[in-house]
Amino acid sequence: MKIKEFKIPYPYNDYLNSIYYFECYDPEHSFFLPDGHPELMVANRPISVSARNKDVVSPNKILFWGQLRFSGHLNASGPYKVCGVKFQPWTLAILSQNHAINLVDSIIDGRIIFSDLFIETTKVLAKIDWQCDQQKLMASKTIGHLFLKEFRSNIVIKHNFIQTVIFIKKHNGMQSMADLLPEYKQSIRTLGNDFMKYIGISPKEYQTIIRLRKSSIILKKGYNILHTALDLGYFDNAHFTKEFKRFSGVSPKEFSKQKNLVVATV
Repeated sequence: MKIKEFKIPYPYNDYLNSIYYFECYDPEHSFFLPDGHPELMVANRPISVSARNKDVVSPNKILFWGQLRFSGHLNASGPYKVCGVKFQPWTLAILSQNHAINLVDSIIDGRIIFSDLFIETTKVLAKIDWQCDQQKLMASKTIGHLFLKEFRSNIVIKHNFIQTVIFIKKHNGMQSMADLLPEYKQSIRTLGNDFMKYIGISPKEYQTIIRLRKSSIILKKGYNILHTALDLGYFDNAHFTKEFKRFSGVSPKEFSKQKNLVVATV
């Protein structure tokens, strides 16, 4: 598995988080864990997604991933390549309103969301030399401009909400609700309502996604499971294992042993 991800730089990151590329040589072991970002994924062959022992979406080359609260597998008839764009979490509110569709726990045909915009995006991604940072930088700026018009909306995302989401990510989802209030500067109830409005899930669910996403990265680097659990604020190994298995379907030990894992929503 080869994975390359490039963060969208300021000031082009109001709506976009990153662009990425990966190659999967063994489709039978393509496991994904959500990372809190909706995304547009374009593959060179049809890919289906399965989770919880059932199909989530039938084979398609262009997929839009909403705000997911489950993990699963990417399935294809052979090795494949993927390019994609990850969006900031709050763009889900704009897209949901524009298309009158629930995008939480949804993976759908990307053309339903972006019509012809994905064609231009695909052209830009296809021309990138992923070894060259300058090309990735120029591509990220171009894609940023492409999506500006798409995300113009009557919805105004609160600045303090954006800063709170950034704060959660920076601290790996380990803060309590009370810890978030100085950053948010409003009540816990308002914070919860705004998370449902802008991202479609509760603050606690979002924090869990961020924390378990971080744990998956640490585990794949070969870190001890108990140390990983304690470093990320879990009471003990049992607490961590229970939450990780509920979220991913496998234990941390099983996860660490698997190969060709995709540890984000890509």
